[in-house]
Amino acid sequence: MITVNDFAGEMFKDYLGTETLSIGYLALSGAIAGTCQVIATNPMEIVKIRMQMSSHGAVQPTYGQIIRDLGISGLYTGVRATLLRYDSSPHFVSHLPSQDFHLSNFSTH
Repeated sequence: MITVNDFAGEMFKDYLGTETLSIGYLALSGAIAGTCQVIATNPMEIVKIRMQMSSHGAVQPTYGQIIRDLGISGLYTGVRATLLRYDSSPHFVSHLPSQDFHLSNFSTH
């Protein structure tokens, strides 16, 4: 996720022709990273939760059975709430400035 955040931030810097980004662009970089993370991991979380819920029953379903039962749209159940949680997080807004601070003050290169 941090790699996507850094990539998006660098793309915005190149596009704007600047070395620093405003808080809005930092937030947008974080939102892009959060969205990519949710798209990549939500299906795995849904399958994991289904397997955990069924572990108390008789026969535990396989990954394939869960995916067939839910379909693509079912694998993204709850994605809106997850996006709101990640994309509204202040973590990414503060990531780039703190990274720059640490690199300039503590880097050995």
